[in-house]
Amino acid sequence: MRSARIRMRGGLGDFLPPGRREVEFEAVFELPVGLRDLIQSTGVPHVEVGRVLVDGEPAGWDRVVGGGEHVEAFPRYPLATPPADPRLLLDVHLGRLARYLRLGGLDAAHSPDAGDPALVAASVGEDRILLTRDRGLLMHAALREGSFVRSTDPIEQAVEFVARFALGGRLVPFTRCMVCNHTLAPAPREEVAGLVPDGVLAAHDDYRRCPGCGRTYWRGSHQERLESLVRRMQGPGGPGGPGEEIP
Repeated sequence: MRSARIRMRGGLGDFLPPGRREVEFEAVFELPVGLRDLIQSTGVPHVEVGRVLVDGEPAGWDRVVGGGEHVEAFPRYPLATPPADPRLLLDVHLGRLARYLRLGGLDAAHSPDAGDPALVAASVGEDRILLTRDRGLLMHAALREGSFVRSTDPIEQAVEFVARFALGGRLVPFTRCMVCNHTLAPAPREEVAGLVPDGVLAAHDDYRRCPGCGRTYWRGSHQERLESLVRRMQGPGGPGGPGEEIP
């Protein structure tokens, strides 16, 4: 049998048993193994890894580990700089998170019926960051961008994601349909007559409509709650913004 000494730094320890977090441990294997397979055999998805050192030298996923090496892996997240144009894809279990991220103006695709192969193909083909709580899904070799969602509460998931990707100052809240992900368009008052209750039409002049599903948005009774959620996602000192509500 062969072995290598491994240490997982920072947040990568979340994927390990408590006794292996931030300490060096031994990984045993029978034949020479690719670096990505070795890392993932410990329970850490390769997309969560930012860089790897083998015997102190930077190594790529094409590196083969034969035994006796010292491997040190560092987390990709949290990011120091936000991605220029974050496009997201959420798995079947993260529908509410998708809605909250859209509330912040983020492009968050969600297909409730998509299986793992379809999700990986869409992530790669559409250049989307795959978000999931399924560690195995993030270990698909073809996957290039992905992140494990740690919290089980949808609101905390949204706050967690925005912080991990340094997007607090990049949100453009209330500009995207929370239901179908399209960008909202301004709608004149006369256009929405008959689409909203008469009392709403009498009280409001500012409307937006979704070109995808046709829903109409306006400032309403849930405004304060929605703005509070946006402020939580933006983090301390984050900018505020106007809002609409789903009727």
